[in-house]
Amino acid sequence: MSLGRNDGAWKMTKKQTYVHIAPVYDLLDLPFESGRYRPIRRILFEGVHGTILDAGVGTGRNMPFYPPNGEVVGIDLVRTCWLRPGSARQA
Repeated sequence: MSLGRNDGAWKMTKKQTYVHIAPVYDLLDLPFESGRYRPIRRILFEGVHGTILDAGVGTGRNMPFYPPNGEVVGIDLVRTCWLRPGSARQA
């Protein structure tokens, strides 16, 4: 990973930061996910149908809440955040 120095401080680009954090993101986010985000995700996806664009799909936290017969397109800035094809999350 290429780090740049600016005024004596090490800096990473946003993309470099995401690449660095991606492998442990779910662990770092766990307190927020279980306490705040999960209930909100359930509400957000209630009644949703048709094609869904998940911009910033990341590690797939929204996957359990997608409609069962919907088509989902997921995009993300960093490839290392993407789930492997065929993988699934549990709600």
